[in-house]
Amino acid sequence: ALQDSTICTSFIPKILAKQKLPLTKSINQLDRVLSFNPPKAEIYVGGRGRKMYPKSGWNWGHGSGNNAPDVAEQRIRSALIKDIPQLFPNNGVNLNYKKGQKFKNIKANAEILFDDGFVMDASFEQNGGKNSNGQTLYKAFTSYPDKATYGRYIRKRLGLSPTSVITDADLKKRGKDTITLERLSPGVYFCDFL
Repeated sequence: ALQDSTICTSFIPKILAKQKLPLTKSINQLDRVLSFNPPKAEIYVGGRGRKMYPKSGWNWGHGSGNNAPDVAEQRIRSALIKDIPQLFPNNGVNLNYKKGQKFKNIKANAEILFDDGFVMDASFEQNGGKNSNGQTLYKAFTSYPDKATYGRYIRKRLGLSPTSVITDADLKKRGKDTITLERLSPGVYFCDFL
């Protein structure tokens, strides 16, 4: 049986070529597609240069906008949406573009189940660039309707106070600078925080 067998890993390059898996396609190299079926990706939690920004992303509430310091959003880069649109609601297209209130949803468009059992209503929102059809893509997701729910949750998971500025050192202590997001069904996601 062993002589008539072929090692299964020898087929992986052929399978990846057939699927055109974009593990190296994205310019920023911050995110990584893990699977197309089910749609699943590893998403970097900070910004360019693999750095935590002090006033955006997980530290969104510390910026100059009208947000409290416990608010947070998870950035979603356009390159990732273009690589795996089926991971996101409406294939990553923000249907609220040009509909006022800075592209906000009037109701949650997702539910996220976290690895520790926490469940959060979420909103994929904002203007993050365009796809090849000229449609506006999402830029981030956050908790809905209170954007602080996500911010307080991630700070609690990191062992920080609800209004702390999250730093690169906090991510190093965590041992991971990404989350893994998987679509379980339309509008339902699993997020592996650890």
